[in-house]
Amino acid sequence: FWQFATKQYGVPDLTVDLAHSRAPKKAGVHLPERHIQAFLEHLAQRKGPKAELMRDRVFFEISARYGTRISEALGLDLNSLTLSPHSIDVKVFGKGGKVRLVPLPLYGEKGPLPSHQAFGTLVREYLDTVRKSWKAHPGHEKALFLSRKGMRWSDDEARDVFNRAMTALGFKQHGYVVHSLRHAL
Repeated sequence: FWQFATKQYGVPDLTVDLAHSRAPKKAGVHLPERHIQAFLEHLAQRKGPKAELMRDRVFFEISARYGTRISEALGLDLNSLTLSPHSIDVKVFGKGGKVRLVPLPLYGEKGPLPSHQAFGTLVREYLDTVRKSWKAHPGHEKALFLSRKGMRWSDDEARDVFNRAMTALGFKQHGYVVHSLRHAL
């Protein structure tokens, strides 16, 4: 405003000598690894339709293992995943149209990485059985994660699954949100 007023009307800029004040940034609340493991185990042990339960596990493991934002994970398409015998690579489309390729090795210097290999098996099973069996609405065929209605899984649905699990585990008081998974593993 003051720049405009000075330029347009010659009014002196009264803000020149003022220091910029910004509210201090709040540090995000990150889930400790033991809470992430409890969360993922909870997802694996829930009752309900197998397809939806597996979708939830794959979605939240991708968020935790690859550090994706919820919107990035929900935006993944079938061709965003590349599965090879040695790694699972995810092409993530981030803020500002930035693309990053994030690998998850299945083998380390000393041999197989069991938790990574178990995740690889889960992803392959999800793609080969669950995702192939779901009928997508027109325009949603490429989506990696679908709702039971055949549309791309929504932000609200994912947050609801996360929040219900946090409540069931007694973690709600910690203030965890889905974004807490982003820098977790």
